[in-house]
Amino acid sequence: MPGPPWNTDYQYFYHDATQYIRANYPTWSTPEIRWAISALWAGDPPTQAWYRGCAGQAQPRGLPVPNPIPAIRFTANDVTNVKKGRGLPAPVQAFLNGVRGPPAGPVHPPQAAVPPAAPPPAAPLAAPPAVPAHLPPVGGAHPVMPPRPPAGRGHAGRGHAPPARGALGATIDATAAGMGSGRGRGQDGPGPIVNGSSDGEAPAAASQAYVDRVPYGFWPQLPWPSEDDIGPTPDPTTHAAAWMATKPYRKDKDERHWHGVRFLGRGGYGCAGLWCEEDKDGNVSRRMVVKETTISNASWRDPQNWRNRLPREIAIHRRVGSSQRRNDRDAGSRSLIRHYGYRLMMRKRRYRLYLEYCESMDLHYALTTQNRLWSTQNIKHRLPRNAHSYIPEHFIWHVFRDLVNACLVLQDGQVDGGRMKGWRSITHRDINPTNIFLAEKDKHGWPRIVLADFGLAFYDNENAIPGWSNNPDDWIMPQGRADGRYAPVCRGRQFPVSTEQELTRSQEMTREFQPPVTIGEKTDVFGIGYVIWCLIVNLISDDGPLREDREYEDPQTKLRKYVPIAFRNSGPNTERTVLNDHPVYAAFPVSLNYPHRLKEIVRQCLEYDANTRPTLRALKAQVDNCYPPDHRMWNARPPLNMLDMRGFDASVGGPMPRRA
Repeated sequence: MPGPPWNTDYQYFYHDATQYIRANYPTWSTPEIRWAISALWAGDPPTQAWYRGCAGQAQPRGLPVPNPIPAIRFTANDVTNVKKGRGLPAPVQAFLNGVRGPPAGPVHPPQAAVPPAAPPPAAPLAAPPAVPAHLPPVGGAHPVMPPRPPAGRGHAGRGHAPPARGALGATIDATAAGMGSGRGRGQDGPGPIVNGSSDGEAPAAASQAYVDRVPYGFWPQLPWPSEDDIGPTPDPTTHAAAWMATKPYRKDKDERHWHGVRFLGRGGYGCAGLWCEEDKDGNVSRRMVVKETTISNASWRDPQNWRNRLPREIAIHRRVGSSQRRNDRDAGSRSLIRHYGYRLMMRKRRYRLYLEYCESMDLHYALTTQNRLWSTQNIKHRLPRNAHSYIPEHFIWHVFRDLVNACLVLQDGQVDGGRMKGWRSITHRDINPTNIFLAEKDKHGWPRIVLADFGLAFYDNENAIPGWSNNPDDWIMPQGRADGRYAPVCRGRQFPVSTEQELTRSQEMTREFQPPVTIGEKTDVFGIGYVIWCLIVNLISDDGPLREDREYEDPQTKLRKYVPIAFRNSGPNTERTVLNDHPVYAAFPVSLNYPHRLKEIVRQCLEYDANTRPTLRALKAQVDNCYPPDHRMWNARPPLNMLDMRGFDASVGGPMPRRA
């Protein structure tokens, strides 16, 4: 809509609310935004009171404080009910009462024949309720919201008394008078307080409600530990050799005999290297991976990236570590990376994690040989399904079971016995072959499967306001990022769409949306399904799992490609659409070597609709029921390339490797 001035008060609220919702709730559809604005305007008198008199002004008014827009989606029925006088939905009303206090009951004015009593002395000004820290207004300081008037049309002269006065009430009345007349109309009353005023100062009442301080409340308390022992730290993304020459920098540890011996790689948020401790005989006595993460200015100051005054990744490692120590023999605990501590460098916006070293590297590397064999096939001239060696079925079940157990520990704190008391469910959100490592071999000769990298993992905060949640809005992928390796909800695809085409605008306007799909347990089930899908087709697909009945033309290569499952809802996964079982039409012939039951479980994990995917408990029951007997695991031979350590040996007790 064009800029102000506008002819009605409602247009000013519509402008402010639209900007706020688009900035804070990017997954809301256009109809949901309109329904929210219409319902709040019709059913929330304080919002109307705040914008009364704005018509014709040259600047937007700015949303009031406390902010009246909850993170609760509205429907067309909600708007209809409000306009028929049935009130706002109960969760919305609970939200408003939580941030403002319950509405005052009706107070009848005195009879006209009775002279009014002398007003009591003004009560001391009480600070208004604080704005919840997790609902920051967009665009700077806002004026204070006037007290909530009585329910219904509670204005003076219509059967109800005006809101309680006092110092704050008098100030608000004066402001309202200025809103009604305005300096621009030749009146003496104070003009409207505009969001982002020239003096840049928030009203006094707002500063009493909440004071912004530095360091932020979600950061560690002062004093911060000294960083004098660290000195200049080379950027590992550009100076890997110089970074490997540093010490691990663990606090109060003797590190004279610790040396960086191998740079392991870099990712989107940092780098990792292998450090070994040398004993007096020149052999390796201990070893660990040092992972250093550098955070951008904006992310370092974002409260969603912190938990318990620690970076979220560190806090999750500590929680997982507590579960591992409590359930050391638990199958799932052995399938999660172990951490040995951390070093937080607040002034440098960095931290280091000290982690377990898995000598056989990651599953992505282990699949490189198979990837070369099968990914270059010409689909039109298929090779016989037994033309090359393929990954043994037993190994796939082995990986499947260990990943499910690892995710159960993240969700419940333990595999057996239900959820651990007081445990907050953790969602990994980034399960893919590069984050799955192969450690020491078990009695069958299979490597221990280890799920690592909690950089994108999270657990929800406590909800201080009933009905409010930041999931999934805070955890979806950046807008415009298309990555089929992740579940649809991670890309902002909240709701199922038509099986043949996207909803038209008219359909979207009239459709009743379901409650939003949260990012959680079913998201990790999709990630597990993606990993097992890669093992079944014997290749790594950067586009994620694919449907074999849908194709599109790549705009860059002009080649025909299969459509990733996560990109659109094309109906349920069947034996003709995903992991095709037909001997002629199968896009990945190697998948014909694996049993129907294994592929059927994977199809369930990869369903577009999260509600149709199995829970982790149900998935564990299916995998355990199909897991090969012990004697068959003994006889199966692991692929040799899955035990390859790239010709590099840093085993404990062996000679110290040459330094990097």
